[in-house]
Amino acid sequence: MTAESKALPREVVEQDRNLRGAEAQAGRGLAELRRHWTRNEGNPRRLSYAEYGRQTGVDGSTIRSDARAWEILMDPSVKISLTDARRLAHMSADRGEAFKALANVTTRIRSETGRPRPRPVAGGRTDRNEGRITELTTDELRTGGTE
Repeated sequence: MTAESKALPREVVEQDRNLRGAEAQAGRGLAELRRHWTRNEGNPRRLSYAEYGRQTGVDGSTIRSDARAWEILMDPSVKISLTDARRLAHMSADRGEAFKALANVTTRIRSETGRPRPRPVAGGRTDRNEGRITELTTDELRTGGTE
């Protein structure tokens, strides 16, 4: 069997792309909804994470993660995916700052070179497990390693 005979039909490729886009939009909408009903101080009917979770059948820690992730996504200085924002929501402040700085540096490198770079993920690794965030100093992260 040749590689050509194993090619997916164009419709399948398009359907996969469309569903990924819909999934991403649904995830962002869910994070925004959970933030509104738990962390939005302007909402007089807001609930605790545990109560929201109890009423929806979802663990309160998941509600907290999504609500916090939405706030991270709304920070214009951070350019990361919802998945990474959810991971960041679980990190300590110091690790989170290193994670955000690395994400911004890799995004800048990708836009300048046109080549994808490994994205940081939880646990201080990149998605290709190439090195650890904790091995980079704050100055290296702030300057993008250019000094």
